[in-house]
Amino acid sequence: MTAQRNQFPDSDGTLRTKRANYALWTMQWLLALLFLFAGSMKLILPIAEMTRQMAFSGAFLRFIGVAEVLGAIGLILPWLLGIRRELTALAASGLVIIMVGATLVVLTSGSRAAALMPFCTGILLLVVARGRWTPVTGSASVTRGMARAQSITGTLLVLLVCAGIGRAADRPTAYPNMAPLEQYLIADRDAEIALARTAAPEAISRDAKVMVLTRQGYETAAEGKNGFVCVVERGWMAPFDNADFWNPKLRGPICFNPAAARSILPLTIKRTKLVLAGESKAQMIEDIKQAIERKELPALEPGAMSYMMSKTAYLTDEDGHNLCHLMIYAPQTDKASWGADLPGSPVAFGGQFQGAPEPITVFLIPVEKWSDGTPAPQM
Repeated sequence: MTAQRNQFPDSDGTLRTKRANYALWTMQWLLALLFLFAGSMKLILPIAEMTRQMAFSGAFLRFIGVAEVLGAIGLILPWLLGIRRELTALAASGLVIIMVGATLVVLTSGSRAAALMPFCTGILLLVVARGRWTPVTGSASVTRGMARAQSITGTLLVLLVCAGIGRAADRPTAYPNMAPLEQYLIADRDAEIALARTAAPEAISRDAKVMVLTRQGYETAAEGKNGFVCVVERGWMAPFDNADFWNPKLRGPICFNPAAARSILPLTIKRTKLVLAGESKAQMIEDIKQAIERKELPALEPGAMSYMMSKTAYLTDEDGHNLCHLMIYAPQTDKASWGADLPGSPVAFGGQFQGAPEPITVFLIPVEKWSDGTPAPQM
């Protein structure tokens, strides 16, 4: 009697401690809310917006969303209603598989700290699967089989995460080579036009020319009348040694003023042409050097600048992914000549170009509001 003082029978007659039962229910509800939210977002958000952040097809992301919503329901309803309770354990086990994949995806992007979230979620799901399976079945052999399967799954999760950590540590960059071209393209042409226009306030972007990326390069999608040109840049406009150079998730809406449209935009078009031709970084650098020497690329015009004020831009895998700012283009110089990055200075050194190989220095000026007028976080 003493050993069972803190125990009570569940509806199926199995004795369980109140503390363990409460803990399992707490985990079930928290996990269900997490997956219900995550899955719903994948079903509600526009595909174009999701594929800018994740290098997967829209159909696959929708499928994961459906699986997460169904898994969330399965974590609660079977035990809540007392009908086919084993489905809760199966739902938890299915979500573990999704978390294994999520952990590996995050690890291969080079972010080990961020991988802790799906990894820990997977462990909690294993606890729920184990705890909610045992009292359901009356067959000892089935129970032992389920326990073995869960142990194997947990072991595989740990091994896969360890392998992913090792792989991430061994690689100098998460994106060593160009991904398939489809991952850089935006299937919805109108969505890319709209995204490009978010780079600058509407008073500027609504009358700007817009170009979109195709398999043949950038082409005009909408004519303008104020001399500005808006495009969505990809990762290959970053410095050649930047870890995100081949990152297919990068989407950088930018609006060039007339001077920059004539002298900076041709650099974007040139780099993109070389990328689509399948050239390596070394080949691209050499070809651009030769084009500059032969004066095939225009010289920098005074007053060249651009707007990068899009709230929905994805500029890096680092925390925040974005920065609301203006870009000022100057003949190649050192950052000290502008007082960039000094304490209290509003000017930051951009790092783009800087003689590698284009002889241009880029300075950034953070802006307090996104192009839609809402407050933007400061750097």
